[in-house]
Amino acid sequence: MSRLDKDKIKESLTLSDINLILSDLGSSSPRQDSQGNPIYSTVCHHGNSSDHKHKLYYYPSSYNFHCYSNCASMDIYEVIIQAKEQQGYTFSFYESIKYVTELTHKSFTMNDSSKGKQSDKISDWNWLNRFKPKKKMTTQLPSFNENVLDVFLPYLNNWIGEGITPKTANLFNVRYYFKEEQIILPHYDINSRLIGIRSRNTDERADSGAKYIPTIVENTQYNHVLSHSLYGIHLTQEAVKSSRKCMLVEGEKSVLKGTEFYGEDNFTVAVCGSNISTVQRDLVLSLNVEEVFIAFDKFRGQKDMESDEKYEKALLEYQKKLVRLAHMFTAFVRVYILYDDYGVLNPKDSPLDQSKGALELLMMNKNEITTKEGMVT
Repeated sequence: MSRLDKDKIKESLTLSDINLILSDLGSSSPRQDSQGNPIYSTVCHHGNSSDHKHKLYYYPSSYNFHCYSNCASMDIYEVIIQAKEQQGYTFSFYESIKYVTELTHKSFTMNDSSKGKQSDKISDWNWLNRFKPKKKMTTQLPSFNENVLDVFLPYLNNWIGEGITPKTANLFNVRYYFKEEQIILPHYDINSRLIGIRSRNTDERADSGAKYIPTIVENTQYNHVLSHSLYGIHLTQEAVKSSRKCMLVEGEKSVLKGTEFYGEDNFTVAVCGSNISTVQRDLVLSLNVEEVFIAFDKFRGQKDMESDEKYEKALLEYQKKLVRLAHMFTAFVRVYILYDDYGVLNPKDSPLDQSKGALELLMMNKNEITTKEGMVT
């Protein structure tokens, strides 16, 4: 089935379309600035339309609005959500797309070969109204008996210096395998079924590259298909649903750090690797999120004898990879990548490794990715 492309819809809107939408939201006739850009009433805040001043500017070149009295920069979907809130309605991101499409009769899909190609009729309502990608996975992972966890010791702050308290570790059922000097990380699916156990080595095996391995107890290997699940989702899904936000990180430790920072408001899940599968993408979208944050580890440092040119090329390839991963979500939700442009992280650090303040700095300066190549700051 073809899927609506929120960015193509937004970029197809003419000034007549924008006037129609803003008028429907309660704005009086627009004025113009010295460059000819339309200025609308501030329907995005401050009560009734009679109280609104003409301070909501629209800039066609960027498809963005700027409210110079209160709300700062927004696109058409954000304007709709805020204007409807002023009218006493709660609009989701999906509903704002539907509102634009119904009012302007424009519907673009990911399969449209041309930016200017408009559908003759709206044919994507089924997707827009009930889009819950693969809520039930086609293949359910097998589960294990939780009694196996009794083999391990309670967590005793074995991650020295990482800031993970026993309270958070116990919440995620983290244990310690004294015999193997391993931190034990049980993995649960969205229904809280034990689907696998991973071990984090703390000895020389970690230094040699075998940091995470499947757990083996009495010749039974408790492995699972990592790309078919998301670590931490059994505990963080309620925060994801209520906030309509989801942060994707690489490793389990970052999910634990998220809980250290935000408690029950932690909306982080781990893909347990450096890629995102379509199964993981669909699992995230099934929670009705509106914003996705890709918070993968910072790129490695420059190697000995590696030229600046070769390092910059490798860094660019890594950034392109992150953009490709972001494009898995861009047609459906807002997507952001967290880059460390401020030097608050060490090479290969997760955005959650240093401090809550460092993470929030990166969040405030996140880079939005659209369906087009490149970033919107």
